[in-house]
Amino acid sequence: MGEGRNANLHFSISLPDFKTTVNAIRHINAGRYTTNKKTLALLAGLILVLTATRPLLAADVQEKSHARQLAIIRHEQALAWTKLDGVQLPANVEEFFRAAQQGTWASIRAPFRSATKNLRPESAWLDDLMVDVYGAYEQEHLWHPDLLQQFAESVLQGMPDQSIYFGGTDPGRFAVTAFNSICNHGKVFVLTQNQLSNGKYVEYANRLYPSGIWLPNSNAVVQARSCYEQDVERGLRPRYPGPEGAIQIMEINRILAKEIFDRNLADHQFFIEESYLIDWMLPYLEPHGLVMKLTTKPSRSISKDVVKRDRSFWDQKERELLADQRFIDCPAARRAYSKCRSAIGGLYATRRMNDESEYAFRQAIRLYPLSKEAYYRLLQAVLLPQARYNDALVALRELRKAGPDVRDIAYHKEKFYGQTGEEEESRRFEKREKDEFNRTIDEYIDWVTKEIEKRIVPERTK
Repeated sequence: MGEGRNANLHFSISLPDFKTTVNAIRHINAGRYTTNKKTLALLAGLILVLTATRPLLAADVQEKSHARQLAIIRHEQALAWTKLDGVQLPANVEEFFRAAQQGTWASIRAPFRSATKNLRPESAWLDDLMVDVYGAYEQEHLWHPDLLQQFAESVLQGMPDQSIYFGGTDPGRFAVTAFNSICNHGKVFVLTQNQLSNGKYVEYANRLYPSGIWLPNSNAVVQARSCYEQDVERGLRPRYPGPEGAIQIMEINRILAKEIFDRNLADHQFFIEESYLIDWMLPYLEPHGLVMKLTTKPSRSISKDVVKRDRSFWDQKERELLADQRFIDCPAARRAYSKCRSAIGGLYATRRMNDESEYAFRQAIRLYPLSKEAYYRLLQAVLLPQARYNDALVALRELRKAGPDVRDIAYHKEKFYGQTGEEEESRRFEKREKDEFNRTIDEYIDWVTKEIEKRIVPERTK
């Protein structure tokens, strides 16, 4: 994922030096220079240092998106790493990078699908390298560019150089990766907790960060899977029916994230943008702007100063965002900020800080009134445990009235079926999404209504 580099490098490089280094790698690939593998690996990695430390120029903003600049960097890395492996970069991968360096998200979709099919096992890591670029383009397609940069900036704000950051959502992963790669915002190691159990991803991450931090290799992934299976057999972790799915994968990711934390804690600070809840992290977490920081020691409480700072940050952020029409009109931005605030609300809930938890969840709802997650977490973590069934019913009816996010459904319909011509399947997808939303809310309303009736009827019979 994102770009932090060697812990011993603390310097700034000018743009001409960056171009010189890129050209040097091109000459190596062309056979004009001879070098050993260690030197080549260092040169491949050096691109990241150079681009992460130089200031963003105004001309860059005008001429290139962050995704295009990331495509240039990842292309050079792909060339250097395949050269080091003694293999050729596949032609369809080259075609993808040519499209990515001059196109848009819409124009790279077909080349991306082609390039990620049938990769040879020894080059499977190229899939995740290209995903970085594709994901950055997709986020630029969904967001207003200024809002996307502000989001990535805010995520990285206050993180010391050489911090390790886990990005859980697409904007938290891909937008932050691109911004951290291109802009002078400190050298941060950007990973995603969602792919740690994927052997292709860990190989890519190890190529991206050959030094500076400990990362799992393929053997560690196998060991984590075995550890999870043993925990299930001993009854220490729940057993889920059927083939391995998202929950089982996240259980393995949980084990690997803990090992990364334990092995790197002495030299690095950790931050996370939540995707799924990772239970071992909960005692270590505290709010940190848009995301959360992992403290060095577990704690049962969050200090009053941290809580006060968190509320102040989000109150100001809410005022700024809801006064910005670009934000109001951007479902992707509204979802992302709401997700971040919901995650912090969930953290407060685990510490039994009900007032702060409810405050955060309701703020998340105001940021994105169509957020099922914010509503459900408010119900499950705050209202229902307190038997506030009438308040729960009001919240559910608010969500039912707002209805599904039709813009989000339209986007995914176009993404999945826009280039395939499957019009009938596209219509079925739209109907299925809307029906599922309404059915889920209606079932929840029915259940809460029955809970209310259980408490009213005994009162009447007394």
